[in-house]
Amino acid sequence: MSFDNQKQKKTQDNKITMVNEMVFLNFTGQSPIKTAPLLKKQKSRKQYKRAATIIDDDDSYKGPFEDSRVTRMIFEKYRMVELTRFWFIIACMVLTILEYEYSFSTFLTKTMEFELRLLLYIIFYMSLIIVLLTIIAYLIELEYRKCSKIISSKASLVQTDLKWGLLCEIIIILPTSNPFTQGYYVNFEQRGTAETRFYMMNEILTYIMFFRLYLLLNIGFKFQTYYSNRIGRVCRLYQTRFGTHLMLKLCIRQFPFYTLTWLFIVGFIQYTYQLEISERPLLRTFDSLDNYGLTKSQWVTMITIATVGYGDFFPYTDLGRIAMTLGLFYGVTITSLFTAILYNMLQPNSGEYQSWALLDKATITKNIKKASSRIFFYLNELRKRKKVSKTEGLNNNFEDTLFNLERFLQDVGMLKRMHRDIDGEEFQEMVKRKFGDANGKFKEIRQQLYKFNEQQYLIQAHLSKLQQNSILEKEQTQIQQIQVSPVSQKILRNQLNTEEKLSKDEEFFNNLDDSHRDSCLMSFHD
Repeated sequence: MSFDNQKQKKTQDNKITMVNEMVFLNFTGQSPIKTAPLLKKQKSRKQYKRAATIIDDDDSYKGPFEDSRVTRMIFEKYRMVELTRFWFIIACMVLTILEYEYSFSTFLTKTMEFELRLLLYIIFYMSLIIVLLTIIAYLIELEYRKCSKIISSKASLVQTDLKWGLLCEIIIILPTSNPFTQGYYVNFEQRGTAETRFYMMNEILTYIMFFRLYLLLNIGFKFQTYYSNRIGRVCRLYQTRFGTHLMLKLCIRQFPFYTLTWLFIVGFIQYTYQLEISERPLLRTFDSLDNYGLTKSQWVTMITIATVGYGDFFPYTDLGRIAMTLGLFYGVTITSLFTAILYNMLQPNSGEYQSWALLDKATITKNIKKASSRIFFYLNELRKRKKVSKTEGLNNNFEDTLFNLERFLQDVGMLKRMHRDIDGEEFQEMVKRKFGDANGKFKEIRQQLYKFNEQQYLIQAHLSKLQQNSILEKEQTQIQQIQVSPVSQKILRNQLNTEEKLSKDEEFFNNLDDSHRDSCLMSFHD
């Protein structure tokens, strides 16, 4: 094949068409002619050169942006795995609490050994399933980042920052009650009495297991309104990190007290039960078991999270003190958030600020009127004293009048400055910003109206074109059925056009009201 033929073939391959085939009507009365399908444009595989974030990538990309359909599908798959993991964690925690309560209460009687061992097996295998679901979730997130073109398509899980999150979650999930540590215990001496106490190994693992509540919070934020594939694309557009920390900020801003309540409930449950697990062995020996309850643990946790700390009850064990130290830092965070939310709620909005400014202006105007009336009074006194002879007593009264007059003039000047300074620069900037936002919204509405008008014009043009095609088809079939001479065909076509015009005119005048009929007739000219 020659060079010219190759160039001609390449030009034909790059033709752009909107449809594969088109049907053209033959207006001379012949049957419709179908054209051969045109060739679609063949996209050139242009390589977009970009810097790899993890390792060098030599793959050819079809474009600089991701396919939203693929990323949406992967994102929904990720949320499904996270939801499954969420309910598995809750079920495992409930079973662990049941196992702990029954094993502690039946320690001396040694009843329900078989049931507790079976429950420990269920908890152990559920924890393994949670670990597997965690790894699957991180692999899906890795695939999502690859399809979103955040990282290289050749990057592995170890080469990204996801490995640290996976490691932390596995460390939190792995310590769990299991049948292999049943019967093992750890001795310690009670502080102050030097009595020998002991923890069961599964009790320490249950203590660590309550840190999974943080995982539940992390997963729970992934099912908020703002956590979606579209928001992720917007964050990538503005180079913002998309994750649960962003969801926490948005939830605190959008639903402040709702979010704060859930944070408080989660922390209260965690540190109450951890303190109970830490302090309850002080009521137990190898031969006796005292009564116990959650009342004291709840009270100590409440005053610790609230950063009050009465000191009437306090933990004796090291594990209890560790739990309350963590609860103290958690409580400081919750209290700070609560203070910030209250501060934002008490900040006045633009309407309240304007109302207060008007009230201040009205008060200052009233004071100016009072001071002005006193000034006129003293001026009148000075005018009267001009006609009286100046004695010593009158000179004293004259000086007092001048002093009061000068004082009220200064007050009026100060009140005018206060009246002028109420609308300061901050208020003016706020008003400009509000007006700018309003103008931006009006511009958006105007652009949408222009788009609606364009779409309406295109729809009307398309409908008129379809109507013309249907009329031409009807005309063509009538001409083909009659099969007369060309002169007769021309006469028949003219008759159809006149009938169509008459029918349109009759329909127009029939739809007119009486009030508009005369005005339309007056607009006609000879």
